[in-house]
Amino acid sequence: GVAGVALHDVRRADVRLGERVLVVGAGPIGLFTAQAARLAGAVVTVCDLRPNRLAAAAGLGADRTLVPDETWQNVRAAGPFDCVFEDSGGPVLDRIIGAGWNQGLLRPRGRIVIIAGRDRVDYSFNAGQGCELCLFQAGHFVADDLAHVCRLAAAGALKVAPVIQEVVRFDAAVAVYDRLRDDPGSLLGTVFDWT
Repeated sequence: GVAGVALHDVRRADVRLGERVLVVGAGPIGLFTAQAARLAGAVVTVCDLRPNRLAAAAGLGADRTLVPDETWQNVRAAGPFDCVFEDSGGPVLDRIIGAGWNQGLLRPRGRIVIIAGRDRVDYSFNAGQGCELCLFQAGHFVADDLAHVCRLAAAGALKVAPVIQEVVRFDAAVAVYDRLRDDPGSLLGTVFDWT
């Protein structure tokens, strides 16, 4: 299902061969988004604050990985991007879209896909207008997405195993949720074993 969300979002954004794609956030959905964008033929840059997640992205085929500097200038220098997938859920839209005309990471008429959950989306309308921003809100996934995920995984084109960092028994759920609350960066691809 997590890979299905990522594939659905890449398909919804109509990522194409040779496009420059930025994935912000290298959690499980971000790692699958980066892989799906590469499978669509894009040149993929992934940024995250955690080096271990960037190492996972590089191991899964990301063309470039970056820890954003304080001003995101290093990310901007890697662009401009045709499409940005915001998978972090963090307050980063002003960095992606910019605070004014031509200050963001997108090329003119670039696309941003907001995946991670949030209550509100706020950004500078003038900055979005300056690049004629195309904003996508993607849903979950459909059966066809899951069928393609299974096909791609079976063929070895979409890697699932490297995204799964730990498998824990269901009776350890309380400890896992405590980690999620207290140290969310320590979790990546945790799967519960219900047997």
